[in-house]
Amino acid sequence: RIAELGASVGNIQINPDAFHKYKVTQVPTFALIESDKQEQIDLEGCALPDSFVSVVGDVSLRYALEAMARQSEGDTKRVLDLHLRQLGDGR
Repeated sequence: RIAELGASVGNIQINPDAFHKYKVTQVPTFALIESDKQEQIDLEGCALPDSFVSVVGDVSLRYALEAMARQSEGDTKRVLDLHLRQLGDGR
């Protein structure tokens, strides 16, 4: 389906296990694993909230990245800032 959109490259993942692991109950959900933290899971196999950052809602990619960057620090914030720079100023 993604190819039908004319996208030749992209990093889109639809992973049913991730819905459980990150307790996704609404879509769309944007999630980024905190790279500078040890990922820990609970007894149900779900990631602990401190090991990832996410945004839920019908928002643009830029908005989601900006919102996650405001919640982040360290390596994760640097990764988000890099992705925002790659998007450019397409407002």
